[in-house]
Amino acid sequence: MLMFIEGSYRNDLVGRIGGHRAAWFDTQMTIKFGLNVEHGNLQRLLGDCEGVVFEPKRPNPSVGVLILSGSSGQIASRRCELLADCGALAVSIRWFGGPGQSTGICEIPIERFISVFDEFENLGLEKLAVVGVSKGAEAALLLSCIDSRLDAAVAISPSAYVWANLGPGIDGVGHPYRSCWTFQGSPIPFIPYSDRWSPGTEVPPSYSGLYQLSLVEFSGVAEAARIRVEMAKTNLLLVAGGDDKLWPSDAFAREIILRRKRAGLDSAYVYLEGAGHRPILPGEDAPVPSSVRSCGGSEVADRLLGGMAWEAMIDLLKL
Repeated sequence: MLMFIEGSYRNDLVGRIGGHRAAWFDTQMTIKFGLNVEHGNLQRLLGDCEGVVFEPKRPNPSVGVLILSGSSGQIASRRCELLADCGALAVSIRWFGGPGQSTGICEIPIERFISVFDEFENLGLEKLAVVGVSKGAEAALLLSCIDSRLDAAVAISPSAYVWANLGPGIDGVGHPYRSCWTFQGSPIPFIPYSDRWSPGTEVPPSYSGLYQLSLVEFSGVAEAARIRVEMAKTNLLLVAGGDDKLWPSDAFAREIILRRKRAGLDSAYVYLEGAGHRPILPGEDAPVPSSVRSCGGSEVADRLLGGMAWEAMIDLLKL
């Protein structure tokens, strides 16, 4: 069973961050603060998930952005704050690993994210967007194909395919493999992981070879597991580094671009040769190096790619 879920944290405060009115909610504790958005709407934005909502300083925002972290399981508070600085209503939820959720990325219902867009729409926001990194980018691309209301999707270090679960499902079982995602109660087709792959001697290991080998070994199911990006009318921004050692995000991004081009659809692409799996946006701290997987890149290159991605993202969202 493949599993590299890392530690997460919880938020249970409401207050001001960087001049923004911000609210954190978990399933155990909810505190009211004087927010422009009605308190009940804030709770509905998050549904049953722990999460954070950042309002922009200026009233009546027109853009709502859902931010999805990857297998870290973190709530992307700082990224929400940065987007709120630019005028968006920004939301991030803990979509696995929280109370009542699976501890791994296993059969996560896509409706968990769609419900946030429902509430964005109820709030009268004119533009709906999603920003995802890694497994969150996989979800963001699926959402771009499923929910026609999305105006923009940003996929940072994306996959062109749906993969098998990372860790146990809600039943505590991690193997045999199941899909990471479900939609309307059914598992989305996925590619399993090869049992013939071994990580070698590199510490921490690179998993890129695992994904490449699995694509070849399970080529018979790869087409069914491919994310149908050519069906998405959403404005799409892809971000990848050439030194991504977690999975081959550059190759995946180029495949996505080609598929969409053949369908007459444009895609924006931000790429940097020496950057890794975790671009660092302006104003973000460098992530703590992982002890269980190699992400590649360097802080300098990852910050440079993050700066390039940020400019493209703000332009895409028209903030």
